[in-house]
Amino acid sequence: MLPSDGPALRDRVVAELSQRLPEDEVKAWFDPGKITLLPSGSTCELQVKNVFMADHYEKNYRRALEEVLSRVAEVPVRLAIRVNGDAGAAKPAAEAAGAADLKISSAEIAAVPPEAAAANDGIVLNPGYTFDNFVVGISNRLAHAAALSVAQQPGAAYNPLFLYGSVGLGKTHLLQAICHAIREKHPRLQIQYLSCEEFVNDYIASVQNMNQLEAFRGRMRTVDVLLIDDIHFLAGKEGSQEEFFHTFNTLHNASKQIILCSDAPPKDIPTLEERLLTRFSWGMVARIDTPTFETRVAILKRKAEARGTPFPEDVYFFIAQNIESNIRELEGAVVKTAAYASLLNRAIDLDLAREALRDSLEVASTPVQVTDVQAVVCRKLGVKTAELQSKSRTKSISRARQIGIYLARTMTNASQTDIGNAFGGRDHSTVSYSIDTVKEQMDTEPSFRGFIEQLADEIRKSKL
Repeated sequence: MLPSDGPALRDRVVAELSQRLPEDEVKAWFDPGKITLLPSGSTCELQVKNVFMADHYEKNYRRALEEVLSRVAEVPVRLAIRVNGDAGAAKPAAEAAGAADLKISSAEIAAVPPEAAAANDGIVLNPGYTFDNFVVGISNRLAHAAALSVAQQPGAAYNPLFLYGSVGLGKTHLLQAICHAIREKHPRLQIQYLSCEEFVNDYIASVQNMNQLEAFRGRMRTVDVLLIDDIHFLAGKEGSQEEFFHTFNTLHNASKQIILCSDAPPKDIPTLEERLLTRFSWGMVARIDTPTFETRVAILKRKAEARGTPFPEDVYFFIAQNIESNIRELEGAVVKTAAYASLLNRAIDLDLAREALRDSLEVASTPVQVTDVQAVVCRKLGVKTAELQSKSRTKSISRARQIGIYLARTMTNASQTDIGNAFGGRDHSTVSYSIDTVKEQMDTEPSFRGFIEQLADEIRKSKL
């Protein structure tokens, strides 16, 4: 049976989840102010603040929570996710969903005159920057979930929402996805989306022409949703920081949604006033990290398939192994490879990708050689180079040989003939069979794919 003390149970559950989930994710979704656990025999009720949070817990955490609760109780436990009602009684998530939608719609209709419904038309958005087109992975899952919550219920989920991460990781995509989603779900809400540089330049222009200052403030302070990209541009601009401070206060006090985007977290923005730093951290601060190998492959597939030019699996793997830090570079690699194939009227394969991306990938340090691959494979799999090159067909050596051939093909510039010679004079059909065998297992076994990625990382590190 579950312990009857809800707070104590929550602490035990959070301690368990901390072993499974990143620290910032645990803080974001399992803080005492976010959830309440009410145990009752072999069931446990999870109470959350709104239907959108309930939907998020349902999709992302139900299984993990039930596993942890069952371990604590030592019997199977069923989780019931409910939304706290305004009158104090909890409502099932499905029932609360209709009430929440009705409440939002009524508030919007009462607050905004019909003639204001098309006021968002001046915002230019990339039609491809939607939530449906955003590839979610470990590196961006928290930021994506927070952005989705804000888009579904502006001003109620996280305010402000502060997204940060290096260039080219999808921050602007999420900002525009929020705009698209709000336009669709809440078409009467007023949106202002601009870069921080535009905010600063417009403010300076309005100061120079004093009769425009009130008009500028009206544009910024009477909206329902304000999205500012590259907010770190405020660094060192005292007058603009002062103006944005008052804009922030006006909107936040009116429960209007603020979404900010930066290359750095608030504390690392130089010369940012303390009062702004504090306010930027009031809501949710979510980091977007460099995408993992699996996420990079998924991004490449999404980009290539959207263009109508899907690539072979080993081409995705090759590009993902060689371009690690920037989603824009991944997209550029897809475009360049597809264009190269079209211009030369050739099928897309690994050799063509190497040719198309030769200049782009020359920034790497010392090129990987077949001997580098063999050294790491031997060390990690406990075999000798002579065994890889021998005629031995024992299972362990054959497996290591196949893996070595595959990695040599995807990570070096050696031809299949050269690779066959380096592995004991194997012919072309044997090399092709080895590559296909490893590819097939990678497609069906995520753990094996992860192992191959680890080997590739070891090989790259050996060249630094």
